[in-house]
Formats: sequence, structure tokens, C-alpha cells
Amino acid sequence: MASTAVTPPLSTPVADQAGRMTAPWYQFITALWNRSGGGPGRGGAVKVVPVTTSPTAFTAPQDGTVVVAGGGVISITLTRGAAAVKIGQFYAPLPVLSGDKVEIAFVAAPAVTFIPM
Repeated sequence: MASTAVTPPLSTPVADQAGRMTAPWYQFITALWNRSGGGPGRGGAVKVVPVTTSPTAFTAPQDGTVVVAGGGVISITLTRGAAAVKIGQFYAPLPVLSGDKVEIAFVAAPAVTFIPM
């Protein structure tokens, strides 16, 4: 859903005679809310990613952050479209977009968590 926030003309009343917000202002505020992450389908519960064999791969179902902690990580690779980037062995939040693939090679399984945006 597009979230274009077009400011209504300042001469547009914020509320009608019944005290309800007018449509242009309602649409504007809703668009701002959606753009700031409050829209439907955004966010959600933190998900523990199952880690079984090395390498293990996770594909982000939506924009968010992948956190890899503990274990014995050998390498982390982020693939976006046709481009694969070796991130290294560090433990830090990794921002991802919907459809990004994160592959983790390890000698001891790390804890992997996905935090939706």
C-alpha cells in the first residue's frame, strides 16, 4: 500500500461540524503513521530462527534485522538479488530487506533472531 503523505491545504478544516476528522486530514495522518512503521502488516513478534546444520540460511519475510549471537560463526553472507556479500564473523545487528537471504556457516550453532521492522 502506498503511503504518500500529502499535506492538506491549511484552509481545510481538521474537523467537520460533528467533530469528526475530515477525510483529507485523516488520510494525511494515516499516511504519516504508515510511513513511520505503524501501518498494517508491519512489525510483529520477534522470531527465533531455527539453526540446524552448517551452513544454515534464513530468508527475511519482511524488512527487519537479523541478530546472530554466540556459537562459533565462521562466516555470514548476505544475498540481495544476485549480489552476495561476505559480511565476516562479527556479531552485530544485520539490517535486511524482505527477500534478503542470510547464510551462516559455523562450528558451534549460534542463536539467530529475526526482529521485524
